[in-house]
Amino acid sequence: MPANGEDDQAALRHGDGVAQESEAAERPATETSNSQSKSIDELDLQNFDKLKKRSGPPPGWWAWLRGVVLTVRDVDVLFAKREATRNTCTFLVGLVACWLAVTVVAVVHSGFEYTPLFFLSIAEYDAGQIDVRVSAGAWTRHRFLNFSKFMAEIGEEEEYLSYAAPRIELPASLWPSKACEGKLNVSDVRERYEGPTPGEPCAGAAHVPSEGCLARFCGPSSSAWLVLHDHALEERMGLGRHWPHGPVKGGEIMISRELAQRLGVAPGDPLTLLLDLQHLVRAAVSAHTILEMDAATSALLSSFYVPLTVAAVLNSTHGRLDEEETAGAFVDLSSFIASLPLHANPQAGAIAADLEGVSAFDFAETINFNLPQPRLQSYMSNDFQEVKGAVLVFASRVVAALGPENVRAEVLLLGALQQLRVLSLFLALITSVIMSGLSGLLCLLIYSLLIVSVETRTFDLGVLRMVGLKRTGVVRLLIVQCLCYSIP
Repeated sequence: MPANGEDDQAALRHGDGVAQESEAAERPATETSNSQSKSIDELDLQNFDKLKKRSGPPPGWWAWLRGVVLTVRDVDVLFAKREATRNTCTFLVGLVACWLAVTVVAVVHSGFEYTPLFFLSIAEYDAGQIDVRVSAGAWTRHRFLNFSKFMAEIGEEEEYLSYAAPRIELPASLWPSKACEGKLNVSDVRERYEGPTPGEPCAGAAHVPSEGCLARFCGPSSSAWLVLHDHALEERMGLGRHWPHGPVKGGEIMISRELAQRLGVAPGDPLTLLLDLQHLVRAAVSAHTILEMDAATSALLSSFYVPLTVAAVLNSTHGRLDEEETAGAFVDLSSFIASLPLHANPQAGAIAADLEGVSAFDFAETINFNLPQPRLQSYMSNDFQEVKGAVLVFASRVVAALGPENVRAEVLLLGALQQLRVLSLFLALITSVIMSGLSGLLCLLIYSLLIVSVETRTFDLGVLRMVGLKRTGVVRLLIVQCLCYSIP
């Protein structure tokens, strides 16, 4: 019996040794299997286990949001970086395509935002840079507006309406002085009206451009559209934003290039101007005397021959007239009106002296108004109705200040813009199509890249799902990878 007991104990010890050897043999195999699973696709499953522990129910929305952010930072961004490193070519294609598409869309959108300036330039070419033009109503039987009185009444409180300037615009006839050399002394007032010798038949037709003494001795005249303006006021209101020549001095005139070519003159050359100022003279004399001019005196003061010197030849009117006016000429309003008594017909006698001291601002044929500065800001909208509303509100305030029973207002620039409205809508449609098409192509490209990425990473995503990643986590991984293409 003792011998049998010793044999049983030896058998037990042998069995324990075999079990220990078996456990020792199984341990390396288990460790090898774990290391192989750990090295699959080089995924950091330890971080994933940590994040899995974090994924429990959060105590509040802030903790939940913090957990999502940490998950994105530690897992999603890590996977996106590894995918970009493994498939560099695909990543660069997506990144460059996104960059090009975004750049083109940004350029097109920025260009579209500035299209109102483009259409405004076209409208100003046709109508000039005048927002509202006011003249005396035909029903009032008056031709002139008192600009001085208007500015005194509105005062400094109405700066909104102070961007205004008076004008007189009328047709005129021009002769180059060199055409009269040896025939007529244009510097002599009497010869301009009566001819070189007394009793000339042209003396009685001085008011007719084709029959006067200048027409007889100097040849035919050239027609022009004369603008009497105030440079300082028009510059303040933004009329002629890029006017390069400065103010017109007294005794000078600036003419268009086409008119200078017809006359054959250049800067510094003298010429003679004929214009009909019958209505202005009547109004000015009536305002300064109780006497009424008779028909003979009125005929003598109906036309004025004024010698001037060409100060500059204009390649463009720069918005002070519509560019289609090829015979434009500019003189200073105040100095020109002040010089009329010196150039009046000598036969008019003392009546011409009544023109001295006449304020040119008291007899403005038109008053031009512009929106307050910055004026262009009112036109920087692709919605024509918004621009139209701003201009019409401004025009209504101008008319209300002058009296709707006295004046009529024109919005020529707005009318020119309205003609371009269809073109503006068409351009907006083309811009929208381009931006939508590029955006759609960009989304299609990113979708294609993601499809390729999912197909090549099916095994990796299966491993993640096996170790506990939810479907929302897979979607989040793909979203982060999509952002890696688009955010840069």
